[in-house]
Amino acid sequence: MVTSLVISTILAVYGTVYNKKTKNMPGMVIGGAFTLGLGCIALLAVYDFIFGVDSILPYVPW
Repeated sequence: MVTSLVISTILAVYGTVYNKKTKNMPGMVIGGAFTLGLGCIALLAVYDFIFGVDSILPYVPW
């Protein structure tokens, strides 16, 4: 799952840069928002894969 998120994020960044290079402003804005959201989710997934979410909040009783 983490690998598919990372690959999707890389492709989203590539698409956003391509839209900027070809001066497609609506595509760049929409793609940039998608890239930002997907990148945050991918970073959280990588962090969870390496450290585990329990390291963020170690004293939560759940």
